[in-house]
Amino acid sequence: MLLEKLPSAQPVITLIPYPMSVNYLFTISLEKMVQDIYESVNRPSDGYLDKLKKDNNLQSKFDTAIGHIYSS
Repeated sequence: MLLEKLPSAQPVITLIPYPMSVNYLFTISLEKMVQDIYESVNRPSDGYLDKLKKDNNLQSKFDTAIGHIYSS
């Protein structure tokens, strides 16, 4: 992620029906975000999957979340 201050306010095109300008540009690398998520899930000692195998409270929350996804 990169936050860059612009030299001056710049007009932008948005979905809202009135003019808007911005002072900063926020750039996100989707490739880096995917890599960060993958690593946080799969770390062998403290990743999400490792914690999910051991933590009953986390397992309960996981089951509830999956239930909400498939009941919608």
